[in-house]
Amino acid sequence: MESSNAVKATLPPTAKPGEHPCLLMTKGEEASLQETVKTTDKGKAALKSLIDIAEGVLKQPVVFPDPKGPMGQMKDRGDAVAQAHDKLSLGAGRLGMAYAMTGEKKYADRAAEILLGYAQRYAEYPEHKGVNRQD
Repeated sequence: MESSNAVKATLPPTAKPGEHPCLLMTKGEEASLQETVKTTDKGKAALKSLIDIAEGVLKQPVVFPDPKGPMGQMKDRGDAVAQAHDKLSLGAGRLGMAYAMTGEKKYADRAAEILLGYAQRYAEYPEHKGVNRQD
């Protein structure tokens, strides 16, 4: 039996305090990924797919679920309200990545619209404390 010491793991770089971006990748990783998506066949295909998705998000209106109800999401993560929150969340993430890869401000602007919209409404949404394990 081989020793577990033979397994080598490489951790990603750590962002320095105050360095941005630092949520999904460092500035260096972002630059490397930008180069990859522009210069490799797989990267170009992935970028096209990301842009197609982001453009689809831009075409949809930003509609926030009503904080006052219905409250099905308090018990069922698959109801229409939970799905609407999920759609907004995924859209913001995809727009953010599209902005990171292209530098096109329209993606950042829509992601900001979603995030700021939630910030304005956050206190009105009910707390899900303990309803689901991930809450």
